[in-house]
Amino acid sequence: SPNPFMKALCLIFFYQFIPKSANNLPLVDTLKMGSYLREDTALHLKQITGQLNHAIQQNAASAEALAANAEEMSSQARQFQQTMFFLRLR
Repeated sequence: SPNPFMKALCLIFFYQFIPKSANNLPLVDTLKMGSYLREDTALHLKQITGQLNHAIQQNAASAEALAANAEEMSSQARQFQQTMFFLRLR
């Protein structure tokens, strides 16, 4: 979110240095709208970043689970080979 100190400085600037006239209202409104759009964009980017982080964490968890399953299957395959070798010797 925007720095509160910077917001206060901007407000002081507008009220001190921009003459109060009907001609300046569109400029002030435009600047306010730009500020709202930046805040909205920042919020949207924060949400997207959170969603990406969640997806990355899920992907990492899935990769870990797949690696564990692959190791277990490999172990079972070795045991099966040893059993088959033993049975062939008989």
